[in-house]
Amino acid sequence: QWGTQRGNVDGGDDSDCPSRLLIYLTNLQTDGSTTEQSLRELFGSYGRLDRITMYRHRSTGEYKGDGLIMFGRESVEEYEKKRGADSNGGDGVETDLRGRDDDLVGVVCSQMNGAELPCGTVIGIEPADMNYKNKSTGQHENANTSA
Repeated sequence: QWGTQRGNVDGGDDSDCPSRLLIYLTNLQTDGSTTEQSLRELFGSYGRLDRITMYRHRSTGEYKGDGLIMFGRESVEEYEKKRGADSNGGDGVETDLRGRDDDLVGVVCSQMNGAELPCGTVIGIEPADMNYKNKSTGQHENANTSA
């Protein structure tokens, strides 16, 4: 099951991970003032996070300024169930929201894009597509991954 796998994002162990669980981050501080803990505190209120990745240059070990947040599948399912109950008058009927702007990732992106981290950095947030590895500064060379 991909949801329980840990490790390097570039290792290919998330190739079957639905992109609706992933958020791509840009403009992260590269001096170490943006931490996994600060990202966990910022995004954890939306649901359980399976992984936080802050990419590093393979050759220098320095942060590249971008990263990835992966929500747990149950966080997305819980959100969809809640949204389904809300949109159906509270009857609890689940609604499939995949690919819509009001799914969990879409809501997080619309609410958090441009958010300011405790270190003062305004971050960019967008839904990660399957090409997230090639965004920003090119092919990611290495990643610092936390679960």
